Amino acid sequence: MKANKKNSLYLSYDGLLDPLGQSQIIPYLKCISKNDYIVNVLSFEKKYNLKIKKLKLYLNKNNIKWHYTLFTSSFGKIGKIFDLLKMFFLTLSLLKKKKIQIIHCRSHIPALIGYILKKFFKFKLIFDFRGLWIEERFDYKIWKKNNLLDFFLFKIFKILEVKILRSSDYIICLTNSVKPYIKKTMKKNIPIKVIPCCSDFNFFQREKKKYSKKLVKKKLKLKKKDLVLGYCGSINEIYLIKEMILFFLFLKKKYNNLFFVFITPHQQELKKIIDNSFNKNIYNNIKIYKSNREKISMYLSCFDIAISFIKNKFSRIAMSPTKMFESFAMGIPFICNSGIGDVDEIIKKNKCGGIVNIKKNLYSKENINVFKKCIRIQSNFVTKRTMQLFDISFAEKKYKYIYNFLQNDRK
Repeated sequence: MKANKKNSLYLSYDGLLDPLGQSQIIPYLKCISKNDYIVNVLSFEKKYNLKIKKLKLYLNKNNIKWHYTLFTSSFGKIGKIFDLLKMFFLTLSLLKKKKIQIIHCRSHIPALIGYILKKFFKFKLIFDFRGLWIEERFDYKIWKKNNLLDFFLFKIFKILEVKILRSSDYIICLTNSVKPYIKKTMKKNIPIKVIPCCSDFNFFQREKKKYSKKLVKKKLKLKKKDLVLGYCGSINEIYLIKEMILFFLFLKKKYNNLFFVFITPHQQELKKIIDNSFNKNIYNNIKIYKSNREKISMYLSCFDIAISFIKNKFSRIAMSPTKMFESFAMGIPFICNSGIGDVDEIIKKNKCGGIVNIKKNLYSKENINVFKKCIRIQSNFVTKRTMQLFDISFAEKKYKYIYNFLQNDRK
């Protein structure tokens, strides 16, 4: 059977052992491996994450051949150039040894390597357009607008983005909202498929059965009747942490039994925001925990409503919040601000959460009503309503179509 299988290569500058790799790369690799392909994957791992053997065995069982190198975390932009060169030569080596027929590039940096090699080798190129990566450099303050070198890099990468899009054989994006930008940019009839950040509903439902909400609340020193507003994820430039806490304090005036639970690897960054903006008494109503991937569902079990406020920048039209789909998989209604990717449409159409307006007036009666409605939404309703649309099986069907399309389209 294996002799008949074709080889594909999945390029990622993110590590498989990173939280993102665990939630948004490995499940997708498993989807691709169910097609008639041996999936080779090249990733960049962090030194402190180098627990390789266990994951390598797991991937081999799923017909995924893992090749990895170390991510350069020092030397600034020079370190990134070094990584780019490593990615180029490692990809070149795999391309020759494995007779790769499809290269699937996760985001712009891997896609640049795919674009260059496509000029010399015959393979199909999938550009997995994870977001407006170039604009995000400024949003995350990785690049600075008043820095000449950063401005130069912006111009160069925008030119390269156009060339990569026009050289791709298939484009995958996360939202319908970003499709007009992509189509306008490439000016060619290249097929595009929208695959949002899906979640493994079966996994989260199995995990949910392990944990009683009552017992988890007790473990976190909460009462059975306490309402829990929860945030799970990073603390960085994109998320409006202060505004979320202000909204919580506004709700707390009406719901005295409301508590805010944060699950984040960035506890110190969160505490700094709280200490700089709020009275220390707020810690009586806010709980902060750190969790690995294995325990995340336990903490999510105590959430009554999940929340995420995100800076509404241009680049956010391409955003598909993983935390929203994991909340749905756990049966948790989700509250977000408006204008983020396809979130408005998803929530309004499926009635599985609420959209609040934080631009006009965060403390409006309208926003209180959004919270009221979310409290009434039943957990089973959320899961049933969203499972067919955002379960990992949806992504599997889409990937199967794309890979078959490209295989049949080979010259």
